[in-house]
Amino acid sequence: MIFDTPYEYCLSDCDGTIVDNGFYPSEATKKSIRKYQKVSGYRFGLITGRLAMANLKLVDDLNVQLPIVACNGAVVMDLKLQKVLFAQTIPNDLVFQIFDDCLAIGVEIMLYSPTQMLAKIGAMRIEY
Repeated sequence: MIFDTPYEYCLSDCDGTIVDNGFYPSEATKKSIRKYQKVSGYRFGLITGRLAMANLKLVDDLNVQLPIVACNGAVVMDLKLQKVLFAQTIPNDLVFQIFDDCLAIGVEIMLYSPTQMLAKIGAMRIEY
């Protein structure tokens, strides 16, 4: 059984893994993760493509104590302290060129920094 011998660390993606059609996991998933947190000494964490700050409620609901790996690995952030521990960025001129090129061909794009998102007005995640 998973709770008999806790893993050294258990890290999970969010969307399509612990979260299905919304932005938050089901009550059953939250209950299981909270139970694992207690048994493992709070060794469950998140690795996600999401913006780090977009996970504040999720981190609180799951009682995540570990830093979060966000923006597909480009940011490691301690959400409890709201402190960026690591960030790998792309030069601004390249970011805006990619954004403009995607808009020109009709690709929906969002750009992330450790604490901000840039997207076309009306993007579902921005509106949420």
